[in-house]
Amino acid sequence: MLRTSNAVLSVTVVSILGWVVVARADTVLVRDGRAECAIVVDSPPGSLYRFAAQEIQRYVAAVAGAYPAIVTPAEVPSLASRQPLILVGGPVANSLVREAAAAKLANFEGLKKDGFVLRAIRLRGRPAVIVGGNDEASTMYGAYDLIERLGVVFLLSKDIIPEKKADLALPDLDVRAETPFPRRGILISNIYPNRGIMHLSEVKQMLDQMAKLKMNYLQFFWFEHEPWIDFGFRGEGKLVGDATGKETGYLTWRYHYGSYLAKDLVVGRELFKDRPRMAPAEFQTVETPEDAFRVAKNFLTELIRYAKTRKINVWLCVDPTTLPGNLARFARRAANLQVPLHPILATHMCPGDAALHEMNENRLKALVDTYPEAEGYFFGSSAKSVGIKRDIAGKGLRKLLRSI
Repeated sequence: MLRTSNAVLSVTVVSILGWVVVARADTVLVRDGRAECAIVVDSPPGSLYRFAAQEIQRYVAAVAGAYPAIVTPAEVPSLASRQPLILVGGPVANSLVREAAAAKLANFEGLKKDGFVLRAIRLRGRPAVIVGGNDEASTMYGAYDLIERLGVVFLLSKDIIPEKKADLALPDLDVRAETPFPRRGILISNIYPNRGIMHLSEVKQMLDQMAKLKMNYLQFFWFEHEPWIDFGFRGEGKLVGDATGKETGYLTWRYHYGSYLAKDLVVGRELFKDRPRMAPAEFQTVETPEDAFRVAKNFLTELIRYAKTRKINVWLCVDPTTLPGNLARFARRAANLQVPLHPILATHMCPGDAALHEMNENRLKALVDTYPEAEGYFFGSSAKSVGIKRDIAGKGLRKLLRSI
């Protein structure tokens, strides 16, 4: 699926995560270690357009050691007459890009959601490169795509920055990039020790990397031994601590993996530095299940908030066929699976049990009430899954849950 302008000189096709682009092959950004270009953004501090401009500035400095100035369109006439410009944003967000579009120098019409344009033009006698889409998210994706063309490699865990160079230029770009995939992302399961020990700052770093990779979806999954939500049945609340302990903030199963104390680690003890426990920094002082419920709610609420700043929607995922041990006694257990409980997965229940359906209504209500800012809630098991968007999660719960 390839869309581009009619005039294409030499064509390079690139496909990443389903993105299909067409490019031509210069605009000098840095010469002899000094910034030659300016970055133009027509949005106030705090907007994602401004953030995209700052990211371009930061990575140009990382690659070539010089920080291009960030200016507004009103400041452009005061710049040197031939100084190249990087115009950040689409016609709606940047008046110079709007001027270019009106002059048929760039085309944003019909651009799909999350699609963006990278195009080298001459505007008011200056060389310029447009980096933008029709909204904030698409412009951010365009900025990171431009940064990759400077030689930066984005991984989920880190950036790989090329060796610094004194001169830096862009090819004569003519890119119109679109994706057929409206949802692009990953699922993380919190139950495993290698995931459950990540600080909130480390999770935020991962969200930053996801945005650089043009991902917009995160599914956060847990089993009911963990303290992310508190729900109950017939007046009895969910209990944690049977299979998890305070050493991990009640996040990770306590069986087969030792004490979870850093002092007992043979390999990698130095990586925990001032953390006595194999738990995130936020959970280091958790002593009781009540502490764990409070800290977990704050942790995940902040994760959801931060994800939105990177245009990532969070869905919360639980297994509706498992229950914490104390609530499992009110419903029929699955006879073919481990009883009284699985040390990792909690207690497996008979999916058709009426009491389980009622508890799942309580569980979904707890999800919505505890994390109203999540985009949706996903009930999934090995047999069948159903996703419920936030705006319908409060309607017809029994009918929805009986369809699982």
